[in-house]
Amino acid sequence: MNIYSVIELENKIDKFAEEHEGEIPDALYEELVSEQMKSVQQIEGLVKYIKNLDLGIDMCDAEISRISKMKEKANKRIENIKKYITPFVARQGKITAGTFTLSTRKSESIEITDKEKIPLNYRRVIPETWNPDKSAIKQDIKKGVTVPGAELKSNDNLQIK
Repeated sequence: MNIYSVIELENKIDKFAEEHEGEIPDALYEELVSEQMKSVQQIEGLVKYIKNLDLGIDMCDAEISRISKMKEKANKRIENIKKYITPFVARQGKITAGTFTLSTRKSESIEITDKEKIPLNYRRVIPETWNPDKSAIKQDIKKGVTVPGAELKSNDNLQIK
């Protein structure tokens, strides 16, 4: 039997009572109580299973958080090491270190110094906020246009092969 058997049994008892002027034999009551107890036990088992799954989900979330923090720390270490090595490699040029070849490549990026000074034509509207259109700003600065609140920054990016 399953938890829905109780509903079926209740309907059977109601029908029996209608047909027999409200008289219901004790055996039907005993069967109903028995089925209700089985249903409660079945529900309890299902609820225990739900709680067990919830615990597993909480453990997964904790592990995801732990791994994310580990990844973030590793990325920060890499970034710091690269900041340490990059100026030396940029001055020396291509360097061979064991089986690795290090070099730098130049790149440019836009640094927003004051977001509020960015002219309206360089603003991309995102729901309830806005962000500077760095590509348009970069193109115009390269053409010689002065964009208040933004400047072109030259970067050396470490290449490890």
